[in-house]
Amino acid sequence: MKKLWPLLKFLGIFSYQIRNNFKGFIWEEDGTPAGLATIHNQGKDEWLVGNIGVLPEYRRRGIARKLFNHCLAYFEQQNCKRVYLQVIDGNTPAYLLYKDLGFEDYTGNCDMEHMGDKNIQPLPLPDGYEEKILGQYDWQTRYQHAMMITPDHVTKYSPIREKDFKIDFLKRIIIPLMDKAQGISRASFVYHDKATGKIAGRITAGLRTREGGVINAFIRLTPGHEALGDYLMNKILYLCATQSPDRRFSLDLPIWQKDAVSAAERAGFTTRVKFREMALMMKE
Repeated sequence: MKKLWPLLKFLGIFSYQIRNNFKGFIWEEDGTPAGLATIHNQGKDEWLVGNIGVLPEYRRRGIARKLFNHCLAYFEQQNCKRVYLQVIDGNTPAYLLYKDLGFEDYTGNCDMEHMGDKNIQPLPLPDGYEEKILGQYDWQTRYQHAMMITPDHVTKYSPIREKDFKIDFLKRIIIPLMDKAQGISRASFVYHDKATGKIAGRITAGLRTREGGVINAFIRLTPGHEALGDYLMNKILYLCATQSPDRRFSLDLPIWQKDAVSAAERAGFTTRVKFREMALMMKE
């Protein structure tokens, strides 16, 4: 980020979202930072609260609420319609604070991890499916699949919109630069049901091109295609074992992807932490 910061500042001249992607507030007492709130623009009328943190010795003084109120006031100035955040499942004080501020709990995520398997062997693709490489800038396939599988109770608060998937000129510059800076090479595949032609699943692995680092994996499975789930998990693990060995895997799965979560557990992934997804509708 330090290396890319001058470029991001330059691109921010042309993009509202980029120049508003790293903002926040610091709470100080006697000149000492005691708390921090980070916010990120998700589009001109949507914002994400990335983090609210207060040092242990300053907790139970209402600082988190004060920081959050500053964020909400800022969102109001920006004519924000929706605010999103994640809270660790089981963090009751934070959860109750957000509920008291008007946030609604609408879904959740499982942050899963795997330590890798050098000895993993590839599985055969199940009968009835076709595997194709998914291009890095093929946003149409990703958008189509998200529209097809995302439940209504999720889209009520977090709608699936074409503009969020499109890869514009600035993203075509930023994505490869960010990947190069982090030492990432992406491998993506899409799977179709031969009988219907519909998308049955898709995966992406952020393979590491340098020593160290964590491999971030992405998997989405269409309901009704549980038989494909084990293959997708095996594909991710095998790709990484052969191209980026000795790395830890990180996999973020929404809780409504029940078949994918079950397949991940069978493949040896364990849940590191669960998050609740919450949203505040400020304007309709």
